[in-house]
Amino acid sequence: MTRLLPTVLLMACLGAGCGSLDNEPLRTGTIRGQLANTDTSALVSVIGHEALVTAPDAEGRFVLDGVPLGPVELLVVINLRQSRRLSVEVGAASIVELGPVEPAISGDFEIYVKAPGGQRVTGGSAVLVGTPLVSSVRPPEDEAEFHLPAGCYEAVVTVPGLGGGTVNGCLEAGGLFEHILQLEVPDGSAGREGCVVTGCQGLLTCQPDRSCR
Repeated sequence: MTRLLPTVLLMACLGAGCGSLDNEPLRTGTIRGQLANTDTSALVSVIGHEALVTAPDAEGRFVLDGVPLGPVELLVVINLRQSRRLSVEVGAASIVELGPVEPAISGDFEIYVKAPGGQRVTGGSAVLVGTPLVSSVRPPEDEAEFHLPAGCYEAVVTVPGLGGGTVNGCLEAGGLFEHILQLEVPDGSAGREGCVVTGCQGLLTCQPDRSCR
């Protein structure tokens, strides 16, 4: 019996996998599908794994490789007005065929960024956590905007010299989420010097006390 032990262990390793063997291909799967009416904003990504993202081809077909095993949720952006969130179960070394992905109307996730004393907000951005989506903070309303399917999201906003903050909110299908983010300027940053450094929003002018009026 003792002489059979190495053989038994080897067969167990081959059947179940041992740490010394290369089992990496068994730890991920592939998701395939097809989108209709795509534009340049179209993408498919795994929520919580922002590096796992792909764009469809000219006919809307997509292949997403390296997806973790088990249940995952996809963020599917079809175009500027249509998107979906899809729950998918991925098996070991398997290919999940989604087929055509039905569109749904996107909602608007809008963040309005305000700096202390009416200072100008320039060069800011908002990152949607767990996704590859980034939106610039744009004038004239100093707004960052995402077009998203129904669900709950977290965005991290950063404005050079003026600090940043985090925004959490939920969208219904085709709905609207709006939030005003009041920046808290960190000590030692340019924003602490007032509008003589950052300038003023809109028609406001910089006063001798370094505030905007």
